[in-house]
Amino acid sequence: MEKSDALAAPQAPDGAEVHFPYDRSTVERFRRAFPRARWSDERGSWFVPGKTAARRVERWLAQEAASRTAYDDSKGRDAVAFDPLSSRYLQVADDLLIRTPYSRTVVEELRAVPWASWDDELRAWRVPFRSYEELQRRWPKHRKSRPTRRA
Repeated sequence: MEKSDALAAPQAPDGAEVHFPYDRSTVERFRRAFPRARWSDERGSWFVPGKTAARRVERWLAQEAASRTAYDDSKGRDAVAFDPLSSRYLQVADDLLIRTPYSRTVVEELRAVPWASWDDELRAWRVPFRSYEELQRRWPKHRKSRPTRRA
């Protein structure tokens, strides 16, 4: 053995570093999926050992995001049923459809709503139920309910 081999820096172990927002049930699912994972207080993240760890973690994170999306959509549907926005511009379908006259202000506000997108075919904004709370925050108060006029 040569001196240069003995003085070589140790190689970093194979594995993947994982960051995700703390949620007790998410951590439990993560620990079940990756029992050899270790928490690092220094880095504030999890380390999953193994050559294929990055691929396995990426797949797990995608599954978590998909299940979280379904939960958030369900929560948004409940919010719409409990506290609906009443407006002639808003239609509840597979998601929320918003058809308004063109206004830069409206477009800017809808672009700020997460996952909102313009549907060219329907000529309407599509907002998934998971974004309902943000839409509600941005919805002008004077449009929330319209008083009826009596002649």
